[in-house]
Amino acid sequence: MTLQQVRWLPMVILVACASREQAGTDAVSESDDIVPANLAIPHVNRPACPGEGCAYGEWMACDTVFVHARETTTSPVAFQLAPMERFEVTEGATHILTAGVVVVKRPQIHAEYARDPVEFQAGDTVYVLDYLGEGFFNTWYRDTMLETEVFWPWEPRRTGPDYDFAGDMVQEPRTQFWVAVGHAKGSGYVFADSAELAPAYSLDDEPLRCPG
Repeated sequence: MTLQQVRWLPMVILVACASREQAGTDAVSESDDIVPANLAIPHVNRPACPGEGCAYGEWMACDTVFVHARETTTSPVAFQLAPMERFEVTEGATHILTAGVVVVKRPQIHAEYARDPVEFQAGDTVYVLDYLGEGFFNTWYRDTMLETEVFWPWEPRRTGPDYDFAGDMVQEPRTQFWVAVGHAKGSGYVFADSAELAPAYSLDDEPLRCPG
């Protein structure tokens, strides 16, 4: 899901933190994407577990689930999980296929917990990498990695068509979330975004349950 509306945007240098590494993915960035300088796209953030309460541990398949040999759907299927079959998730990784691009419309204070506050300036470019949880994303701004609270149009925070966001999203990020699977049948990787799964949830102790 890409949206190219501008070509004049300043290119802010993006670098990876020590826990990030390159890895193979199913797709490469589109040739006309706005690509940040000095960051190889596709890019992988690991370990990762996006969303509030996301946790490793025991998960359950809610339908037939294909476990691949590598973190790409074009890799061989190592084995399948049957509906209601449980398995262990040992790690997660978010593949960033396209970095999002946000242009700041007006000064916006960003205070990252106890760190010194940062003020985004009108006209600045902020690159959106991947979702963390509770409305926070990994972003890169002026050579600094920030966990930034959303201030651009984003469906869970969109309160109405006339809501005045402090930034415009001119290119949407594209990501894939993969989980590493351990099972008596073997080990491999599941493309969690496309599989019917009942994940572990750290915010309550309810039994695993499938959506619906």
